[in-house]
Formats: sequence, structure tokens, C-alpha cells
Amino acid sequence: MYLTVLERQALTDAAAEGFDEIEATLQQLQIVNAAAFHTLSTLATRVFFDQPVRNEPCLAYVRAHQPKGD
Repeated sequence: MYLTVLERQALTDAAAEGFDEIEATLQQLQIVNAAAFHTLSTLATRVFFDQPVRNEPCLAYVRAHQPKGD
């Protein structure tokens, strides 16, 4: 499932207000449309181009994370 047009617009509107509003909007959307968001089990089946930087589970990745300054 995906975010609806209205849900995507709510995120766009939240972005104009800043990080806290984005987080609040995401929390609301996760309640009303949980199927649009990955879970740890669905992330574990995904292949990413870039290695996740927060150690999210994944099946594989193509390019390893390069910390800034290295």
C-alpha cells in the first residue's frame, strides 16, 4: 500500500513547518495507514543501493556507507 495523494500532501505541508511537524505527521499517518510503512520484517527483505546508515535490517546493499571525513 502507498500513501494517498492527501497523505503525501500532508507530508509536503509539514515539511514547510519543520522537523517536529514532519515527525508528528508521520506518527499520525502510521496510525491511519500503517500498511504504507515498512516494518523491520519487510526491511529485512529489501536490497538497497546505499547501505543503511542507522543499521536498519536489509537483505543486501550495493554500496557501503562512507562516513564523512573518510
